[in-house]
Amino acid sequence: MRKVKLGNKALTEALYYIGRKSLQFEADCVVAIERGGLPLATFLSAYLNLPLERIKVSFYKDTEKQDKPIVDLRNFEYSHYKKPLFVDDLVDTGDTLMYIKKAYGNAPYVTLYAGDMYQPDIFFFHKKSDEWIIFPWDTENDGFDGSFTEEGWWNRLET
Repeated sequence: MRKVKLGNKALTEALYYIGRKSLQFEADCVVAIERGGLPLATFLSAYLNLPLERIKVSFYKDTEKQDKPIVDLRNFEYSHYKKPLFVDDLVDTGDTLMYIKKAYGNAPYVTLYAGDMYQPDIFFFHKKSDEWIIFPWDTENDGFDGSFTEEGWWNRLET
């Protein structure tokens, strides 16, 4: 699998594009799909001046693929909102996208990346099937300093 690193400049362009395009939905909240959707959802919540909610939808139990998702709504109360905007980092297999669309009445769904088979309502980058996306906040990105994972790293900070 080929690794593709998303840089900060491209990310910023994508954030503002998705934010501007998302105005059309007239959403009343932004719902992050954990964990990947949290950074984009946080930006959209601020940009659109909407409350931020979060849910977890996973089709994996450990490394085993499941037919039905494991869903944790956290504290999200769908009945409190009329027009939620669901946000994830990417659509690859389409499982989460299809689950959300079915469970929440075809609610709008936006991502940074989308593959060929399933596309959200708004996305910025096209993802090829042989690509693994490395986001700026991923530990594999060049800007990540692995020394902060070592025990006692805080003792090395200058005062």
